Amino acid sequence: MHILILIYFREIVLGETIVGEDPDCWGRGSPSKCLTGIIKRYISKIIVHDDYSEAPNKRKFTGLPDTQNDIALIRVDRPIPLFSEDSSLSSIIPICLPWLENDPGRNLAEGELLMFTGWGRTSNDNRAELGKLIKNRVNSKKLQQVHLPCLSKNDEKCSNVTVTDSQICAGGEKGW
Repeated sequence: MHILILIYFREIVLGETIVGEDPDCWGRGSPSKCLTGIIKRYISKIIVHDDYSEAPNKRKFTGLPDTQNDIALIRVDRPIPLFSEDSSLSSIIPICLPWLENDPGRNLAEGELLMFTGWGRTSNDNRAELGKLIKNRVNSKKLQQVHLPCLSKNDEKCSNVTVTDSQICAGGEKGW
């Protein structure tokens, strides 16, 4: 979720893959497989990256905020139980961002498939996407997932965007 949007929320929901269903279940037949219930926590503090800025010049050109350093830490009001602590209470497994030079995920190879997930837009129909966002508080009710190839920052498919050293370029095919 982008920082500009994040500042309007007071609560986060963890463990949800299908908005509005609790618990999230899948599979055919009986019994279906289900995750544990969602976990809600109130936000007690948001720590935005020190070098984040809205970059007004970019906004004028593209209509979009700058995505450089578009990341924040969220402090919640209570601890979050993890799957590794009690799998009957939680399906939450934390992720780690690559910090050190030799951490996995730090040195991606060109062509390596990367997985991206999110509840973002699934079309360019602004009116329809706004309607979904207002109704569901997300653009897609089901967590979307896609695998895209990592591209070189010098790839011509990445030439219409600025990709800095702290970002990656992926995809590049129409419809991706």
